[in-house]
Amino acid sequence: MVLLNKIKNKLRINYRKKRWPGLIEAYKQYLPVTKKTPIISLNEGNTPLILSESISNLIGNGTKVFLKYDGLNPTGSFKDRGMTMAISKAKEEGREAVICASTGNTSAAAAAYASRGGLKPYVLIPEGFVAQGKLAQALMYGAEIISINGNFDKALEIVRDLSSEHPIELVNSVNPYRIQGQKTAAFEIVDDLGYAPDWLCIPMGNAGNITAYWMGFKEYSKIKRNLKLPIMMGFQSEGSAPLVKNIIVKDPETIATAIRIGNPVNREKAKKVRKESKGDFQSVTDEEIVRDLSSEHPIELVNSVNPYRIQGQKTAAFEIVDDLGYAPDWLCIPMGNAGNITAYWMGFKEYSKIKRNLKLPIMMGFQSEGSAPLVKNIIVKDPETIATAIRIGNPVNREKAKKVRKESKGDFQSVTDEEIINAYKILAKEGVFCEPASAASVAGLIKNKNRIQKESTIVCVLTGNGLKDPDCAIKNNDAIFRKNIEPSLKNITKILGY
Repeated sequence: MVLLNKIKNKLRINYRKKRWPGLIEAYKQYLPVTKKTPIISLNEGNTPLILSESISNLIGNGTKVFLKYDGLNPTGSFKDRGMTMAISKAKEEGREAVICASTGNTSAAAAAYASRGGLKPYVLIPEGFVAQGKLAQALMYGAEIISINGNFDKALEIVRDLSSEHPIELVNSVNPYRIQGQKTAAFEIVDDLGYAPDWLCIPMGNAGNITAYWMGFKEYSKIKRNLKLPIMMGFQSEGSAPLVKNIIVKDPETIATAIRIGNPVNREKAKKVRKESKGDFQSVTDEEIVRDLSSEHPIELVNSVNPYRIQGQKTAAFEIVDDLGYAPDWLCIPMGNAGNITAYWMGFKEYSKIKRNLKLPIMMGFQSEGSAPLVKNIIVKDPETIATAIRIGNPVNREKAKKVRKESKGDFQSVTDEEIINAYKILAKEGVFCEPASAASVAGLIKNKNRIQKESTIVCVLTGNGLKDPDCAIKNNDAIFRKNIEPSLKNITKILGY
């Protein structure tokens, strides 16, 4: 039995892939980059292909339905795939600013990657037609937002004209490098499945993504022999279906704001994809989009007192060690109910039994000053903090967390909401949009910078996406947001200073 366990442990160590370098590094032989291209990356790509048992059963006939979840890219959408290429090439070409028209996701990705690459991002949005979470991202990443009294198509018309006359890079899907980056999603699907699917179902707005997927599948078919190409099925909302109806929709309407586009710029490319793949374009109603497919189940308590929660969360420590090759000197982490710090410590300790000479980290737990029951060792009756995810006055894992602090020779400290927001903004300018509670770990690290020994390795845990709290981002950013601007090329050109 002892020997069997040793063999299992060794298998577990070797299970993980090597650290993902970002899609340009992973697929550079298929992309238009050279040694001179400065790669601007947030380690996008490598998103999961998830088998959906419920939808597979709903379709029936032994069908297997997989979900390519590109919502797990750094800014929360597939746009990151194209933007890493577009911004990298803009940087290579010496551009200092980029511009896009957006219904939301493009603005978030453009702002994040441009800021990371040291370029100034400008975004034109249609007044009142951008989801708050996406607007929050663009603001936090440092974009200058210009909200026009017009629709997306008018905004795109302006930025296309403007970029053709001035030294500012257009990063909408008409940018050819966007399509090059987005085609890598097709590569990943084939790499994961070992083959191409029979159907590829995809939502369509400007139709750049369906064009990119088809490009990817076709390119891979030239390299991988006997790769059967999929039928491409493109879907639009009924109230915004210019490709399905083969018309221009003047005032598109749909709950799906990301595809609320009345005149897709990639119309002809998309029609070519449909023809070549023998696919179809169809519309669905808003009611069909939001229909609830869930069913009732017996109730299980899944708060952090559930022991299986800790077992799952400890794997984050495994991943850190696998990525770095060692444990960090410090692990900085926000604390609410203190289940996560407990889980991380469990993971580091378990790995230390398998990986010889693994030095355990010092565990540094941080709470907001107005909600610091562990720091002050009290119960806080009415906790107050902008970091809502850790607004907990009586942590259920109090004793476990105190044990972690003692064993790791760590510390629990409080940080002010002001310090949290400062860290929150610093992270966003780096292209990393986290919720306020996550920023507590970085705020705490900054507070302790004079304690850190030379050449230390520190890991700060960011527990949640910034989209969890868009109101905080909209209220706490340093961006310029111009509203109710008349949509004319002359007007926008003047605002940009050209």
